[in-house]
Amino acid sequence: MEVHSNRYQPLSDMEQQALSDLARRAKKALEDGVISRQERDEIVAAIYADGKVSVEECAIFRSIQEKIWLGEVMIAE
Repeated sequence: MEVHSNRYQPLSDMEQQALSDLARRAKKALEDGVISRQERDEIVAAIYADGKVSVEECAIFRSIQEKIWLGEVMIAE
């Protein structure tokens, strides 16, 4: 999947750190092939924490969704 953006400015150091933290959180949540609703809610909260959703954050969430749709990851209660 390709994601396009018309953003011209690179991420700030703080934004880059938040994105790295989000990617680590998502990877950890998916390690066992099951994502709980709590893990999903925590990931969504992290994405919206600064009041805006970046293209990179959207791509991370979409990758989680795709894994669920393809049956690679199951949703647990």
